[in-house]
Amino acid sequence: MGLDKKLLLTSMSASVVPLLGSGIASGFLYIKLRDIFSSYQYLLSCIPITAFTTGIASYVILGNIYFALYLVAASILTPLIVPIVASQKYKSVETKITENYIEIDLKVPVNISSYDPNELFNHVYKKASRSIRNPYYSKKLGPLNNCGHLKVTYIGDDKMVLRRRCGELFVEVTITPQREANMSVRMAY
Repeated sequence: MGLDKKLLLTSMSASVVPLLGSGIASGFLYIKLRDIFSSYQYLLSCIPITAFTTGIASYVILGNIYFALYLVAASILTPLIVPIVASQKYKSVETKITENYIEIDLKVPVNISSYDPNELFNHVYKKASRSIRNPYYSKKLGPLNNCGHLKVTYIGDDKMVLRRRCGELFVEVTITPQREANMSVRMAY
């Protein structure tokens, strides 16, 4: 999947600002994409621009190359930290434990243009499985490609429900028109 040109141009124009440009761009990208790894792809083109403008501006203003290098290092590290801090605000993982099973509910943004149900399911499942950090749960969430077929249900004109069962694992993805997917994973102990 390629990079969105509009998002890339917006983030590159924000990164022209010395010292804070790439931090602003990374915050904007994370709020828009809500995925750390996707925002890092865009930041590869934004960080050099901010580092260059910070180096030039700080050398001209301060006149000392050593202080300029410290400021360039800070402008390089800031955009790597901002999405991690912002992810704590948008963390959308809920775990419910009952007598028979564990249920994990996640909200995942969908930024894929395909309407193929299998491709949508795999995209949402891959994004959601990265946000589950508990090793017990992530070990049970293996690849679902070898499991049963995908059941697709349309609720009205705007919602689609995708279900797949793999042994004791049951995954349900509800895709809404707001480009957001609600994924529910149910597994036995």
